[in-house]
Amino acid sequence: MNSNVVFYVVLRICLCAALSPVSVSLAETTEYQVKAAYLYQLTQFIEWPATTFDTQEPIFRFCVLGDDPTSQQLKPLSKRTHNGLPIILDYPQSINAVRGCHLLYIAASDIHHEANILKKFKDVPMLTVSSQPSFAARGGMIAFVIIDKRVRLVINRIVARDAGIELSAKLLEVAVAYNDDPYKDAQP
Repeated sequence: MNSNVVFYVVLRICLCAALSPVSVSLAETTEYQVKAAYLYQLTQFIEWPATTFDTQEPIFRFCVLGDDPTSQQLKPLSKRTHNGLPIILDYPQSINAVRGCHLLYIAASDIHHEANILKKFKDVPMLTVSSQPSFAARGGMIAFVIIDKRVRLVINRIVARDAGIELSAKLLEVAVAYNDDPYKDAQP
């Protein structure tokens, strides 16, 4: 009987060791799924100027610049709407092709374009979002950060306001203002 107990203990240890990379991968996937869900939910708590939407082509253009695990989770959004407008996922290949986006997610792979994009489109009502922890401090509107193992939002209200984007009070309640130094415990 003792040999059976030892066998099951060893078997359990081996299974745990073998499955541990899968668990880590699932945890990472969950983080990226949470960020993707946030990206959609953000649209429900933000108001763009009425002139932002083209009456000839009534769509909500959701743009993704680059590729990272979060951007790979966004495909289901193409079946959703924003205020009755169909969400069109677009993957611009250049900075100039970003014009006309309502929401722009800048993936980690294209963060080198960040400064040019933020400068060129700073007065355009285009919500800019990234998973880079200091994105909001560098002039982006919303950054995803991990604090205490939770996805949090860091919002630069001034940049959003200057671009004509109104953020709801409910959104601001769950966010951290970028000057509150949320980066001390943050991870990309």
